[in-house]
Amino acid sequence: MPLTRLSLWSHSIKARLNLIFLQDRLLLLLFLLALVLNVVLYLVLYLLVKPSADPLVLHYSVYFGIDLIGSWYSLYLMPAVGTFLWLVNAVLTLIFYQQQRVAAYLLGGVTALLAALLLLGGSLLIWI
Repeated sequence: MPLTRLSLWSHSIKARLNLIFLQDRLLLLLFLLALVLNVVLYLVLYLLVKPSADPLVLHYSVYFGIDLIGSWYSLYLMPAVGTFLWLVNAVLTLIFYQQQRVAAYLLGGVTALLAALLLLGGSLLIWI
């Protein structure tokens, strides 16, 4: 009995994924753009930040200057948060798409915008 429910549940998710991301090109474009930007941030950090014992700048403010320093691997928290939020927003889009399409589009747009801002922030931290 539980295996039957699990099978029906997984079939329902596959049907929703096909409906939403294969038929709605705008949502597909927004989530793919966010995913590509997040992967680019991972690559930029991997190629430009080398492991070292010296602390790196993790946060800079115009008013206070450098206010957070840490180890090199702490920079990878930015794309990790981006990946987590991408997954959360994709699941919420699957839930909201049938009843509230505007909310699904808003989640897709916010996901792409968030990925672009994380890429910009990560690039600026490397530049500092």
